[in-house]
Amino acid sequence: MGPAPSLPDRIYACVTVRRQPIGVVVQVRYDEAPLGVRLHSGARDAAVRLLMSRSDGEVLERTRSCRFGLADLPIAQALAEELRHRLLQIARRPLSGRQVEQVLRINSEERRQWTREGRLPARGQSRMRRGPNKITLRTYDPELIEALADTPCEIARWRGAGQRAP
Repeated sequence: MGPAPSLPDRIYACVTVRRQPIGVVVQVRYDEAPLGVRLHSGARDAAVRLLMSRSDGEVLERTRSCRFGLADLPIAQALAEELRHRLLQIARRPLSGRQVEQVLRINSEERRQWTREGRLPARGQSRMRRGPNKITLRTYDPELIEALADTPCEIARWRGAGQRAP
């Protein structure tokens, strides 16, 4: 088994351009999409709808695709590249602590402890206001979290190490 496909390669595979007898179809599929694209579904869906609606093609909402005439192949390819670029930006957006807990099936105390210990490195911080209060939340790298989610034995090992501590 070779190395895992890179993030741009995975995004490239999500957006296809196919020639058909009736025209050219640009389609977006999320079944093999990176974790960041799947979790940030609101931003993803809004970006796809916006870019497709701005194109000169016929938008087919149900299949997340856009159909062009055969002569419009360059326009279809440009749309596909725009979609890939935008989905890559979305895929790289950091994850919140709650999203990490959901994906890894851990509780908030485990996440905080493992972050303090350096096992679960934070990527950065997100700041927000709640009334007069300023809240700072840690954020996490979606690629790292996806890799951890693919190795549940690592999480089990971390849990086991925590239980043996005095």
